[in-house]
Amino acid sequence: MNASDGGHIENLGVYELLRRRASLIISVDGEEDGGLTLGSLSTALRYARIDLGIDVDIDLDALRGKSARVGDCHHAVGRIRYSPTEEGFLIYIKARLTGDESLSIESYAAANPTFPHESTADQFFGEEQFEAYRGLGEHSVRGIEKFPGLREEWLP
Repeated sequence: MNASDGGHIENLGVYELLRRRASLIISVDGEEDGGLTLGSLSTALRYARIDLGIDVDIDLDALRGKSARVGDCHHAVGRIRYSPTEEGFLIYIKARLTGDESLSIESYAAANPTFPHESTADQFFGEEQFEAYRGLGEHSVRGIEKFPGLREEWLP
């Protein structure tokens, strides 16, 4: 099951997937979030707890890291508790730099100090900007099989 942009509740689509009791949710958060407040994730998890009685245990400390722009990792894995006997996992991937990105991403970041939290008001990305975000997304999910808490049977 797939969902995209849950913009009426939160911008990730996580709430709707939790409502459907998905066993594995992979959420990629690329919203403008210069303060690294993780607002959409926070909203989704708060509404899921209040409206649906669903709790998600997720440690976001490593994601917050050094600054809003640069951190230690791109992801966090959380355990979803639908009921005492039913659970799932949330893999949350956040657009941010870790210092091991490719030269083209580093170059774009050096020239654009708000990257990867640029305003989404400009919907017309140029080639260099588009490639920087695409490359960062690809870099962020490399090694997904090493995510802590990920079950082997979920991998292709």
